Amino acid sequence: MMQHMKPVFSRLLCASFRASLVLCLSMGSAQAKESVILGINELSLPPYIMEDGPGFATQPGLSVELVKVAANACQVDIVLQRLSAMRLLQALKVNSINGVIQLSYSKERDDYAAFPMKDNQPDANVRLTHLKYSFFTNANQRMGWDGQHLTGSDLPVGAIFGWSIVKDLQKMQIPVDTATDFKSNLAKLKAGRISAFAVQPALAQAYLKGRQDIVELTPAIIEKDYFLPFSHAYKADKPEVVQCLWRQIAARRDALMQHLEPVYHELMLR
Repeated sequence: MMQHMKPVFSRLLCASFRASLVLCLSMGSAQAKESVILGINELSLPPYIMEDGPGFATQPGLSVELVKVAANACQVDIVLQRLSAMRLLQALKVNSINGVIQLSYSKERDDYAAFPMKDNQPDANVRLTHLKYSFFTNANQRMGWDGQHLTGSDLPVGAIFGWSIVKDLQKMQIPVDTATDFKSNLAKLKAGRISAFAVQPALAQAYLKGRQDIVELTPAIIEKDYFLPFSHAYKADKPEVVQCLWRQIAARRDALMQHLEPVYHELMLR
């Protein structure tokens, strides 16, 4: 009886070993897949980042979708975290997040963030998007802006705390009064505590939705490209992942935007 059982037992043992080996190999393959932690501002910037708060909308935004497509092409997993503007920068400095979705370049940020560069300048071909900042003011207030000088009021200009436009305005020697979000700045403007509000028109239009009492001043204050930068530590440790993501963003951006922009335009009109 035992003699007959030995071949059966051996076959079962081998089958079990093969199954375990396949399982171990598959687990090893799954574990080998790179996971990248990316931070995103907790404030929305429609249509590029949708909805405020810690979570994500079903349609999370054009920039988020572009990064997800790039990550899929590079066969890496991305873990998304929403943080305030200042916490994003601090987390990137200490590498508690590996990168930030939608960040503009500055010499100061160059000290702790690795941007895609070409000829010692940020490479516009690898941008997530290109945005501008404008002044918005009360329609009944006679404000003037010639691209260098803001006239019509001695009150400071409002801006969102931690956003790059704050330093841009300070360099222009324009007094700034910051607030945490769009609605707070809008309340200050309506209460007469600031003369204008410096913000990206894409964000303003999403909140104002055709209101006639707030108007945009021209020309734009400044225009910028926005990127997916990484911490210097992460880029040094995983250069192949960083370069792959940047290549895929450059290769896929225009087609993806052309396909999805009408979808997000309709979403913002609801």
